[in-house]
Amino acid sequence: MLRLFIAIKIPGKSKKDILSIIDTLKKSETNTAWTQKNNLHITLKFLGEIEEETLPDIKQALSETAKQYRQFKMNLNKLSFFKSTKKPVILYLTGENITGITKIAHTLFYNIALLNLDSDKIQKYTPHLTLGKIKDKNSLILLTEEIANLKINIPLEIDNISLFSSVLSEKGAKHTELFSAQLNKT
Repeated sequence: MLRLFIAIKIPGKSKKDILSIIDTLKKSETNTAWTQKNNLHITLKFLGEIEEETLPDIKQALSETAKQYRQFKMNLNKLSFFKSTKKPVILYLTGENITGITKIAHTLFYNIALLNLDSDKIQKYTPHLTLGKIKDKNSLILLTEEIANLKINIPLEIDNISLFSSVLSEKGAKHTELFSAQLNKT
């Protein structure tokens, strides 16, 4: 069994700019688990624990999805939170022109649903890039104040969707790209 998810990779320059934001926020010394450099991505669909023999079908679903869309650009310029009483609060980055990502995600949901995997639950989808998991209320208050003063505008080119495996450990998750499907060039 493999723990799998489908996401958009973040290219080098955009990744560097995002890491700069994380470094700025780290200075507030909050109790936050920050996303590691190699784990930055925009999740499209979490598949969960999947049998390895389904990989060819999942790769085909990614390819079918990717060929329906053209590459496009967007700006990451908004910081927000997913709040929950049961889990750590998630600090995330999102932006303008997210309609393109949402359309890709919904097509992907449909193509994956055709595979009859256990992960086919209907999911509300919010395009986002997780920056960190905030572990206590005081940290949330500090970061809320900190992000109010940040001006962010990170250009991002969306040109692929990728299948990743995720291995959890005490040091955090380690993501490995297994397959990538390129969107059509404009």
